[in-house]
Amino acid sequence: MRALVLCSLLFAFTQASAEKQPVVAILPFQNKDAALGEEMAARISTDIVNRQAFPVAERNQLKKALEELARSQTGLFNEAQAPQLGKMVGADYLIVGEILPSTDKSLKATMRVLRAETGVVIGASVNSGDSESLAREFSANAIKTISIHSMLDNPDSPYTVLLQLNKGKNPQYKLGEKLQLKFKVLKHDAYAASRVFVSIYAIGGDGTMTLIYPNRFSGNEGVMVDKEYSFPGEKDDFEWKLVPPAGAETIQAIVSSKPVRLQNERSSASFPTLPAKESEALYRGIQTELKEEKRGDWAAERVTYILKE
Repeated sequence: MRALVLCSLLFAFTQASAEKQPVVAILPFQNKDAALGEEMAARISTDIVNRQAFPVAERNQLKKALEELARSQTGLFNEAQAPQLGKMVGADYLIVGEILPSTDKSLKATMRVLRAETGVVIGASVNSGDSESLAREFSANAIKTISIHSMLDNPDSPYTVLLQLNKGKNPQYKLGEKLQLKFKVLKHDAYAASRVFVSIYAIGGDGTMTLIYPNRFSGNEGVMVDKEYSFPGEKDDFEWKLVPPAGAETIQAIVSSKPVRLQNERSSASFPTLPAKESEALYRGIQTELKEEKRGDWAAERVTYILKE
């Protein structure tokens, strides 16, 4: 229920603040039974339309675009084709997925939300159940992800944040593996500040949000644009080891020419954490603070990975 309430709040806020609603294209889920994959995509599409969340790309147009891509490249849709497909159907975000083999009557499936412009996965979900319940869970998750991403999108920013995980683009990890994040801020305006402040949050599968950068070890003196940084850094005496719960985890980065004070500064923890019920309000807090201080230069980016048992 909390997820549905959050989706409604985010959707209402996005409607009020965005000039143009993002368009979403839902691709058939990959499965040996093509009809089952088509059914899942249709159910998600119907659910998003019924919630009046976002415009959805017309299915016939999407089908023609996929057929055209298939003629030019063999095999199934490749996520590297996301920018091309997005332009062909006028979509800002793509929803893709896979229905996995199951030993019982229930279905198990994964769903990913891609930013069409870059092909980067910005949200994901792994669930089990019947096709109807799966579609509801996936559509709610996709609406939340797209609402947050579009809420934090600032096309007028002179900055771009690049995030790269140590397993490459759109990776999967196993519990116990070590993760390293590289990040860099680029600027597109010669007059923009060359030293900026970056806040990076790790959002666990249970919704818990942890501020991983800046931290007690790194300090908060800002970063230089066009310079690559790592977390953990080469001189840090700690590692980022992935722990339960398994599921989809997200890294959210925000950059601005001034520090964005989103966490309780009185916290003595090396990596301050917000429980899921408090982190739900964080994105609205981010937007509110940035708007109140009239920081037109802020930028944000996120990347999501799957954590398996």
